[in-house]
Amino acid sequence: MFVFIVKIIDIVSRIADTDLNTTEEKRQHRFLIYMGILMSVGGMFWGSICIYIDFPFQATLPLGYPILTALNYFYLYLTKDFKTSQSIQISISLFLPFFFQLSLGGFVASGGVVF
Repeated sequence: MFVFIVKIIDIVSRIADTDLNTTEEKRQHRFLIYMGILMSVGGMFWGSICIYIDFPFQATLPLGYPILTALNYFYLYLTKDFKTSQSIQISISLFLPFFFQLSLGGFVASGGVVF
């Protein structure tokens, strides 16, 4: 099972690669994709916690992260436009946690998460 997951991640990590890309560019593509996958797991974790403690509205933000990441990767696969996809991924990685914290009551009420 683990080998299957590793193969799927390896296939997904090459969605932005073309024959014209250098080794460094391919490394950057993989890093962006690995970070998005890793943060999506975190989003599902936080979203599940919110659902468990009966915060369904707040759960939409962290659970939306994997969905937006998948859409962004689909765009990357279709267009191979790495710079735009990178900007989108960085933006959702910054803004969704910020809005999630605000939806939980702001920085004072949810500041314990930071510590």
